[in-house]
Amino acid sequence: MDANISGSVSSKRPKFAQFLDGLSVALELLMKRSEAGMVLRKWRSSSSCVIAEIPADLKEIDTNHGCNALKALGIHWETVNDNLFVTTPAISHEASTKRNVAQIVAGVYDVLGLTAPWWVTGKIILQKLWSQNIKWDETIPDVLMQQWNSWLSEIASINEIPISRYAQAVASDTLLCGFCDSSNDAYAAVLYLRSSDGTCNLVFCRARVCPLKQRTLPEMELEAAKLLALATAHVVQTLQIPLSNCRCWSDSMIVLAWLKKSLQKLKVFVANRVALINDCITDVPWAHVNSANNPADLPSRGISASSLLSSKRWWNGPLMAVTTRNRIGLEQHNWK
Repeated sequence: MDANISGSVSSKRPKFAQFLDGLSVALELLMKRSEAGMVLRKWRSSSSCVIAEIPADLKEIDTNHGCNALKALGIHWETVNDNLFVTTPAISHEASTKRNVAQIVAGVYDVLGLTAPWWVTGKIILQKLWSQNIKWDETIPDVLMQQWNSWLSEIASINEIPISRYAQAVASDTLLCGFCDSSNDAYAAVLYLRSSDGTCNLVFCRARVCPLKQRTLPEMELEAAKLLALATAHVVQTLQIPLSNCRCWSDSMIVLAWLKKSLQKLKVFVANRVALINDCITDVPWAHVNSANNPADLPSRGISASSLLSSKRWWNGPLMAVTTRNRIGLEQHNWK
């Protein structure tokens, strides 16, 4: 292990209590690592009180001329306002070949999928190049060149989107809301944390291009539901949220019907995926969401960087996730 990130939930507590929480986490890490003969260095915190208690020789050296930004597990973290920034590659002035496209698309590092509605377009373009058997050093066709140049021109603006790092996750009063969707090009699953005070924050997204082997749209919607089940299980395990505090939505009535059917009545492709979904998130209720309110619609189709920046539906979830008062109210909500 060469890096470690930890935190504490203390936004509503007095400042002194917040300081004690943060300091106790730091001391615990120092003690555990020192027992193993390891010294943790390059300390950085969003709390100026906590970082002031860390010895000077263990602090992160500011190499960014006072801008208080550093890389944390590959993602830029600006500690003063506690914001994250997605890492994107430098744009070369080489010819737009398949090799160049693959290099740039792979260079976008967004492990949490927070800007997936934008970068999924790059993956769709790359898949189209593969499907057309374009060679590595062959210039991409004119039909894709305009789309590629448009996507490429937005890389600089993606670097400037501040993403709040903090999302309150108290297991007892937090609701994990998941949404999934698919188009003919890509499918996606997106998760939000809704706290007891009504705030709703994006925490995780997975988006994938559809396979070249053609599947029906309902089958791809089921793949999106499977992706959501796997993503939900991952976040539940990471944040220690009980499954009883989880809810999932899909805009496909066919998928919702499949999830309620006996496995013996489904064809093999569908039955295998329904079984996996039920195993991953047992007894988690599913409901219908209109496509216009479904935030997973954005990474399944792709949008521009400017649209992503201004999309409240993406960053804060749909209205139904925000206005739900409690778990009982969620079940009584009118989904139509």
